[in-house]
Amino acid sequence: MGLQQLYYFKRVAELESMSLTADALHIDQPTLSKMITRLEENLGVPLFERVGRRIRLNPYGKRYLVQVDKALEALEYGRKEVQDLAKIDRQRVKVAMPLHNDFANEIAEYMQMNPDAKLQVVQASELEQVKQLRSGGLDLCITSTRIDEPDVEAVSFFKEQILLAVPSTHRFAARSHIQLKEAAFEPFIGLHKSNPLREMTDMFCKQAGFAPYIIHEVDEHKAIEQWVQTGVGIAFVPESHVEQFSSKLTVITIEQPICIRNYQLAWRKDRYMSQDAKHLQQYILSGFSSKFYITAR
Repeated sequence: MGLQQLYYFKRVAELESMSLTADALHIDQPTLSKMITRLEENLGVPLFERVGRRIRLNPYGKRYLVQVDKALEALEYGRKEVQDLAKIDRQRVKVAMPLHNDFANEIAEYMQMNPDAKLQVVQASELEQVKQLRSGGLDLCITSTRIDEPDVEAVSFFKEQILLAVPSTHRFAARSHIQLKEAAFEPFIGLHKSNPLREMTDMFCKQAGFAPYIIHEVDEHKAIEQWVQTGVGIAFVPESHVEQFSSKLTVITIEQPICIRNYQLAWRKDRYMSQDAKHLQQYILSGFSSKFYITAR
């Protein structure tokens, strides 16, 4: 049984066609068929069943493919590890961030401190980040969405309060703290529903016993500030954004429910992590400590 046989088996399983696989691999179909037959003879069981003009994995084939995937992936990670140690063909470290730019300055500082670093920063929705992480398309991702995956490690590195922003002329403006239920009948300026922070703040309102009346939806936090200043409504704002706001706004701490956003750095536990990726990982987990609240897991 050779490595080439395993690779050809995987491709046939993906394409479910001998002819299509032979074309994709640039070999003739009889040669491919013989290699698959030899593999089955070596194992002592058939791996495919024919369905019309196509073939598909039988129960033996499905079970075997799981192990073949692991073997091929392990060999690929081994190649990367050896090349990494030898400083050959350094690959870009792919790190994903949320669509908003909360960590853009920190990533920029890292690149300035490490001019030889080869990074590819991907901005994607948190749902897409998790999808890419599972598929192996990312080395690291920054997310506030809880990830419950057995093969994913997620470590909290930054927590911040979500506050309530009101115009300086609002009846709440003299308050330093508030129970969120007191704002149940207030009009809110909110981010679009697809934004994870909007999903989070809707949940906070639900915990307080009401659904927020969203009078206007916007794309970014800067627009929230502008609309709140007009007096049209109030809004949820992350603590890290407050220093950017003008004096025309007042921010109030929410006592109940507890409104906290928890950022995590996540990576695949079963993937080889290059030295460059580990360096960025440690920078995020420890290098941010001078700026952000770091919590032990």
